[in-house]
Amino acid sequence: MAYIKNIKFVVKTYKKYITTAQDFQEKLGGPEFAEINGNTIKLKKNVELDSEKTLHIKSGEYILDLNGHTISVKLEENSQMYAENIIELQGTSKLTIKDSSNGNGSIDGTNSFMAIYAREQSTLVIENGKYTAVANVIIVEEKAKVTINNGSFKSKEANAISCYSETELYINGGTFEAGEIEWDGPEEYAPEIVALRIMYDSEMQPKVVLKGGKFIGKDKMSILAVTYIDPDSDECKPVDVKTMLAEGYKFETAEE
Repeated sequence: MAYIKNIKFVVKTYKKYITTAQDFQEKLGGPEFAEINGNTIKLKKNVELDSEKTLHIKSGEYILDLNGHTISVKLEENSQMYAENIIELQGTSKLTIKDSSNGNGSIDGTNSFMAIYAREQSTLVIENGKYTAVANVIIVEEKAKVTINNGSFKSKEANAISCYSETELYINGGTFEAGEIEWDGPEEYAPEIVALRIMYDSEMQPKVVLKGGKFIGKDKMSILAVTYIDPDSDECKPVDVKTMLAEGYKFETAEE
């Protein structure tokens, strides 16, 4: 009988969630793609993530400097399934995204349903940059807090920003463009696509404060949609967007 001794097996495990700056750097491809300075992660080149290994941040506070580069998702060969999102914030995590290269850096969601999904009690601050997605560019749910100071947000087929539940959304600037979809069904069932969607009910109402921003749709009806779900009839009722404006601000529509 033969015995084999001193064999070492090394199994490299994949860590799904980001809980440290080192995790963040590793998920972006390592030191070749991003450098760390304290809690700031600065891109050094474009990053293409696997669709099953996107950036899920579970805890910690981080600053992501796009530095003129792009984070995107690659699909598996012959795959027609988009990634769910590129960045997902969970727990009490906090992420600030900026671009130190004149706002030219981007989160490219050409192959992703969402660019960013903020949920639970997470916090997202966007200073600038370019953000795109097939569907909603950013979804804010549960008790997440999102502040957008500038940047461009463009959907291919859905809303640029969607806000639900007991969230907080502060928009101080930026350009938000609704997508378009070809619809050949009955008109009454056509999806309502807008640049900014806010939906709430009697139990969960978001705090939304608009101080700036340019909202673009194919017509005036596809710019903003604020709806309240009536608990008695379960119907969605429109709400005047002026209730969302900060004191001293006004909302104007114009055709280009």
